[in-house]
Amino acid sequence: MSTYSSPHPVPVRFAVIGGSGVYKLECLANAQSYHIDTPFGAPSDAIIVAELDGVPCAFLPRHGVGHRLNPSEVNYRANICALKQLGVEVILAINAVGSLDADYRPGDLAFVTQIIDRTVARPSTFFERGIVAHVDFAHPTSAIYTALALEATAAVLPPPGQTLHPSATAVTMEGPCFSTRAESLRNKAQGAHLIGMTTATEAKLAREAELAYVCVAMVTDMDAWSDAPHVDVSQVERTMKENAHKAQLYPPAIIAKWAQQINAADGSLREDPAFNALRYGILTSPACVTDDVRARMAPLLQKKYTRFMNKEGHDATVSI
Repeated sequence: MSTYSSPHPVPVRFAVIGGSGVYKLECLANAQSYHIDTPFGAPSDAIIVAELDGVPCAFLPRHGVGHRLNPSEVNYRANICALKQLGVEVILAINAVGSLDADYRPGDLAFVTQIIDRTVARPSTFFERGIVAHVDFAHPTSAIYTALALEATAAVLPPPGQTLHPSATAVTMEGPCFSTRAESLRNKAQGAHLIGMTTATEAKLAREAELAYVCVAMVTDMDAWSDAPHVDVSQVERTMKENAHKAQLYPPAIIAKWAQQINAADGSLREDPAFNALRYGILTSPACVTDDVRARMAPLLQKKYTRFMNKEGHDATVSI
């Protein structure tokens, strides 16, 4: 069975996934680029690893440099698996979204705390074809790391005219078309604040990979429910350019704050439930796991859940 290891010489605990309009981070100095193979295929693009204030950080453009992949074409499993192979523990996802709420305006930032998944045409689990797991997903983003990210982001927001929302419910639709008015009104009526095309899939896979997931959403437009101008491509492009500038400010501050908090913490940050999401979640008997399944799942299971990685099925599960 193959062992998947990180190509980077030191652990890379943090990663930023850039959404529409965010294809690079200018703050990444002395960067190294890695093309990482996974059992689930190739990620969207090369993963860049560099240091932010002495902290190793990875960056991956979700849609590829040049925006080559539509939301349904993104290989989310390969993206998350590649970050897992690098040793990533915490992901900061930057997403472009539309607004379903008049209080969430173009240019605003919002931290996603709840998700409604309306996707229908993309893989959203690692556990299939010979191995089954069910993980707790009641709280799809990390409360612990979102609180730290909120604090760090608030500290660097340029006053005035910048609104930061500490929580939001986001719908993930399939796309690539935007919503009809009827769909938009339905989503609004069900209590959602935002709508995008990537968050739910990425968050589900991050949870299965036992990675803490934080999502900062950048509002680009008012969705079709509104009588105001909505989903105008030129407006979206203008707002995305402004958001891309903001994206150069926030990740460095957030990662630096996380690093400070982790260094000063007494272990409480290790209590994020995502880090042990699979502890009781895998239902398949180790004796029924085939060699092919072991090879495919090795990057996710080989370090902690070794009973699924050998034919004898010895329980060597550990928690962190």
